[in-house]
Amino acid sequence: MSFALRQKKNFHFQTAPDEDDQVLRDLGFKPGQSRFHEGILCNKGDDIVPFKLAVY
Repeated sequence: MSFALRQKKNFHFQTAPDEDDQVLRDLGFKPGQSRFHEGILCNKGDDIVPFKLAVY
């Protein structure tokens, strides 16, 4: 299944279940930069299966 969601800068996610949450706004993105994360878990405790996150 593929999907695309527009997220606010306060989007919380984990790259692994045992790691602390990260917040998009704290990653220091500049206009034109992009990053790709695989197998993330989203939004503090939501039971959504791991998915890929591309940020642009």
